Amino acid sequence: MDNVYVVDYGNDRIQKFQNNGEFLAKWGTSGNGAGQFKEPEGVGIDSEDNIYVADTNNHRIQKFDNNGNFITMWGSEGRGDYQFIEPISTEVDFQDNIYVVDMGAQKIKVFCFFF
Repeated sequence: MDNVYVVDYGNDRIQKFQNNGEFLAKWGTSGNGAGQFKEPEGVGIDSEDNIYVADTNNHRIQKFDNNGNFITMWGSEGRGDYQFIEPISTEVDFQDNIYVVDMGAQKIKVFCFFF
């Protein structure tokens, strides 16, 4: 069954629902540590059901498993490689390439990870 992930910008968290609206889980608090957010705005989901969150005002991307457990994060504020200025959206294609809309830098950045 497909799930729906809601980015709760004002409460700095992600909520997970079944596609029929049944609440399943939530994770995240306000802050800049692992699993914390500062005004997240978008999520993308890969073929393994991992969730990539655009942690907008922490200027980074965070990765979680489908239960909301923190896996990793990357990014910092700036215009260089692996840096962002307010990433607002993430999308994942069928080859698990991750596309990040970096609003402040006015770019779309593509990340290809091979694990």
